[in-house]
Amino acid sequence: MKKLYIPTTTLNFNNILSSESISPGRFYTERGFGYSRWFYVDGNNDPDVILLYDHPATFSRPDNGLEDHPMLVEIVVDGACVQDYAPGVYMSDRTIYLDPWHTRFVFFSDADMNTAISMSAASIETKLLRLYRKGFTVMNPVQAYGSVVARRAVLNRAAIKDDIRLDRMKGMLYGYYIGAALSTDGVSVALVNALKEVRDIFASIVSGGDRKPTACQDARLDILLKIIRDSDYWYNRIKETIASPRFSAEEKADRVLECIYSSGQYFIGADKDVLLKSLLKDRGRNAPLRWIDSKIENAERAMARRRMWPDPADREIVVERLELSGIGCIDNIVDRSLFIEWCNKAFASPEFNGRLSRIREKLADTITLKARDIYGERWPDSLTKDFLNRLRRHVRGEDMDVAWDNGPLSAVAAVIMAGDDWRRLLGFMQSVEMTDYRLAFAIFGALNGFADMPRDFTDILFSYDNHYIADVYREFHRQLFGTLLNDVQSDCGNDPCPQIAGLLD
Repeated sequence: MKKLYIPTTTLNFNNILSSESISPGRFYTERGFGYSRWFYVDGNNDPDVILLYDHPATFSRPDNGLEDHPMLVEIVVDGACVQDYAPGVYMSDRTIYLDPWHTRFVFFSDADMNTAISMSAASIETKLLRLYRKGFTVMNPVQAYGSVVARRAVLNRAAIKDDIRLDRMKGMLYGYYIGAALSTDGVSVALVNALKEVRDIFASIVSGGDRKPTACQDARLDILLKIIRDSDYWYNRIKETIASPRFSAEEKADRVLECIYSSGQYFIGADKDVLLKSLLKDRGRNAPLRWIDSKIENAERAMARRRMWPDPADREIVVERLELSGIGCIDNIVDRSLFIEWCNKAFASPEFNGRLSRIREKLADTITLKARDIYGERWPDSLTKDFLNRLRRHVRGEDMDVAWDNGPLSAVAAVIMAGDDWRRLLGFMQSVEMTDYRLAFAIFGALNGFADMPRDFTDILFSYDNHYIADVYREFHRQLFGTLLNDVQSDCGNDPCPQIAGLLD
């Protein structure tokens, strides 16, 4: 193992932490994902290879009006991964993938480090700051990098293909786990849908001339407010108190009053007549709208508190040699084979990406043809044929009536219809009362790839328990690279990288 240093600039900081990698400069313009530009520095400006040095040294950046400051990336790599370039200098013609336990970001001043961190706040793709933060350090090397005679190099196009594939598989793994965490139950989905429908009715009433509900809206509010009331904690506490034979009439009255006082605006907010009168009178951001927004926020927080994460040891989803080989949440063998084929040959293909507005029709056609191949002679009479052909017609403008469930067909349809943004996809699946989002977000991850995943999506995982994140990270690394991080040892001495258990503590 070698400890090596890659000179670069803080202008590449967000780029590196979006893809968790460093590539030869021309890769960024060729590969079609993540950042499309790499900023060169003196001593590392060969567009077809990365130059790595066996020692840290100082260098400077021009005053160009940008927050452009020198930075070193210190890595520990297998010596077989790099080639000799010059005395004390190595090169790599392929991407170098980083991990938090064998990587440090070296800045030349506290100001440079703090500027890089603050600039990352504006980047929606810079999603790994928390994992690498303990590896940030300030150093003032005395020695300067000398000039290096450039050698002829050839762009490694095969390595670019590997990068595209790995990015898609990595996105699929993260998408599956985050989809599992976002999954919920039917009662919670029904409540959220009821709340959102009430909000839409309120907005319609407020925008109307007389601010009065139509007969249809009035009847619908009766149904929706009953769903909301029946799910309310304080309402159910009152019902339990009244029904209990353990309390006297006086004790019941006291407990009911306690519920009323503790619930705040609950009883005002839950009464339809009070709500509608308030909508009629209030011309500003009125109490009913504030109430319904707070109820939606509380319902979503309650779902977040109940999130269930997959155990990495269960290996619900398995990637081997950059191919999806197993998906445990699909019981039917044919459906499982079909989903694996779709992920490997369509969703993770460079031919398709997360810009669904451009590819919906072609993607729907492609997955239909692949399903026909998997089904063989069973295809003409299959329900899958009917579903996918209706989906193909839908993306071309026809209506589509679907009996939604949590299976692969519904997951695919949801992504094709609403998968251009993860929040829209989640809201759509909730609106059709889907409750298991693992497959849909695995597809979302495979289409977008890890580098293009937005930070607010990956933060769902990276904001969770530290030790769980470490376990998931190690499992993903093993599946993608075939190595166990806790088996990787450095013979460099005084390895500065933190231990796995304490990385995020």
